[in-house]
Order: sequence, then structure tokens, then C-alpha cells
Amino acid sequence: MLHKRYANIEFILQMELLEGFSFLNYLGEKEIDEMLWKRWLHLQHTGIGFNEFKEQLKPKPAKSDSEILDEVKDILDTFIERRDPIGVI
Repeated sequence: MLHKRYANIEFILQMELLEGFSFLNYLGEKEIDEMLWKRWLHLQHTGIGFNEFKEQLKPKPAKSDSEILDEVKDILDTFIERRDPIGVI
């Protein structure tokens, strides 16, 4: 996107370091929004708005170690119950 809108990036190179990074991050976010917008236009017939579509694509927060271990325990318990329904194992 930077090369699309700005022919000369000297003004970015003249910025303070954090200000420059912040500006580049902003440009990256806007480029992602632009790509999502184009993708959403093809799915408009689904009836969901752009913001809802965008929210659906955001990564979900990572689970904690204890949550993962609890899920594994539940899966193993289910597997053992199915494998040995009378409780021999």
C-alpha cells in the first residue's frame, strides 16, 4: 500500500522512529481492511455487514495451558469410556 499511495517515502524516513513504525503499522492495517473489503463484496449476499465479517476473521485468543490440558483430559476420558464401556481398563 505504501508504494500505491506514496511515490516518495522520504517523509517517513525523516520521522521519529516510533512515529514511523506507528505510521507503517497504520498503513498495514488499512491495506488489510482494503483486502477484506474486496473479499466481503463478493460475499455480500450472505447478509452480514462488513464489520461483522471482519470480526469473524479475527484470530481467537490463545488458550491457557490448563484449558488445553482440561480438553485433552476430556478427550482421553471419552476415548477410554468408548473403548471400555464396562470399566475393565
